[in-house]
Amino acid sequence: MRCMGRKNFGGHWNAYKQAMQCSKSIPRQATSTARISISTTGRSPSPNSSNVMPFNENEVKSKIAICHSALHEYREALQEMEGIPSKMRNLKMNLMLGKLYRISRNNRAAAICYKECLRQCPYVFEAIAALAEMGLSSKEFSLLFAQ
Repeated sequence: MRCMGRKNFGGHWNAYKQAMQCSKSIPRQATSTARISISTTGRSPSPNSSNVMPFNENEVKSKIAICHSALHEYREALQEMEGIPSKMRNLKMNLMLGKLYRISRNNRAAAICYKECLRQCPYVFEAIAALAEMGLSSKEFSLLFAQ
């Protein structure tokens, strides 16, 4: 599900919140039973069987934050993103978090997020530009890329 059009963000936000609530009420299963398999008949198992795709709560939180941000609800978006453990954040999440920290004028935290983006992928121009705008020196850039 993707947030498209200004009017749809509120509806998508509600859908994501409902998905989060539903996922919390479903008991967790072992990853070995979460694999989708094809039966001997060649058909996939019914949706009611024990083969359920794993739910990625962090991705849903990220999408909720995107909806909040599009609605200019930056504090709520930041709160959702901060709920994702730093070790679980991907490039897109770190970039979003950096933007939200800049909007909230927390440049130190924004710089940390942008630097993490560059550790994950040194070609993220948006992170390079943001760090340059925030006054990162050329020496700091060279140290960052030397890692």
